[in-house]
Amino acid sequence: MSVKIGVIGLGLIGGSIAKAWRSKGHEVYGYDNDQGSVTRAIGDGVIEPEWEWRQWVSRVDHVVVATPVATVAQWIRDITIVGREGPGVLVDISSVKTPILTALQQVSSPWQAVSFHPMAGSERRGYAASRRDLFSGFACAVIVGDLPPPPREIVSQWMTVLEMHAESVTAAEHDAMVAAVSHLPYIISATLLAAVAAENPMAGRLAGPGFRDTTRVGASDPGLWDEILRANRNEVQKALGHYQRLLAQCQEDLSQDRFPALLRDCPQKRHELVHERPII
Repeated sequence: MSVKIGVIGLGLIGGSIAKAWRSKGHEVYGYDNDQGSVTRAIGDGVIEPEWEWRQWVSRVDHVVVATPVATVAQWIRDITIVGREGPGVLVDISSVKTPILTALQQVSSPWQAVSFHPMAGSERRGYAASRRDLFSGFACAVIVGDLPPPPREIVSQWMTVLEMHAESVTAAEHDAMVAAVSHLPYIISATLLAAVAAENPMAGRLAGPGFRDTTRVGASDPGLWDEILRANRNEVQKALGHYQRLLAQCQEDLSQDRFPALLRDCPQKRHELVHERPII
């Protein structure tokens, strides 16, 4: 079934969502504060020329809010006050859920709020970095418990278009999980860059693929991460505290001329934590 999609925010994530839906033959509309991104998306044939969001928001089937975390709640309010005759799906894809729950819970008929988080990205940003297969093969968090259950057919269609598999979690579970597997890795990556730059900048001459892989995420836009880390600061602080305790254990073992014990099982732990799953 063909669906009309409207995307608010045509950066890396929003642009990739627009490209994924367009590649499957759906009609896509888009809006961004950066007119250059809009012009490029129209020129690429990704979105329709009718780019002013108030012109199409009442006519599309799904509206996706793909803006920075700090602006999501206001966009939800702005979209839902626009009149429409038939039902519409308002899709939040923000990377932190708890701060915007109230806005999502206040969404009422004819709109239905659905909250996803596609767990894929890049250290690059903006529409120029977006691509239709950005999400392919990865997990997508589907928020349950805090909102009315999302219709199965909507979840299925989104997972099919983005080529992802769904993982159902509450907002609180989501924020704790992403603190561990997304936000903490950024901090580790960025602080490693900062540490080497401060203590031994010449070491970059010998940096191999291990250093490049480990620090890739650390090269992401600090402004974007400023919003994310502060929005999820409680869970990030918990994750940081646990990580600091593990580092202290490593330091203690090395001071006693011992290989850090907690590192021995890491090959098996990675196998258990990071593995391919079928797309559903």
